[in-house]
Amino acid sequence: MGERFRKLLAVLFAFFTLCLPCGGLQIPSSGTVPFIFEGNRVYAELALVRPDGTLHRVLAFVDLGSPSMILSEALFKELRLDQEKSLIFKIGDMPVRVDSRVISDTWLPYSIGR
Repeated sequence: MGERFRKLLAVLFAFFTLCLPCGGLQIPSSGTVPFIFEGNRVYAELALVRPDGTLHRVLAFVDLGSPSMILSEALFKELRLDQEKSLIFKIGDMPVRVDSRVISDTWLPYSIGR
């Protein structure tokens, strides 16, 4: 029985040693999402994380010249950004946290179609 116990321990040790790198939480360092080019503008498919952890999928206008992230007033309230300190959205599986520069505007949403 002693030999059998040692073999079992050796197998368990090898198993846990090999699985240690797998056990940690790996946060992706990049993400990919589809882009849509329409009306000379670029839009990205993002997922905003609600306070309860569920996702709100959006089509976001990618404006590289804007210093702020602008949301509609309704979406700003839905995400409770008047109470929360930061916005979290996902680009594919990669989470992105925006701690400031998220504002709401009453003129959103507006038609972007042809």
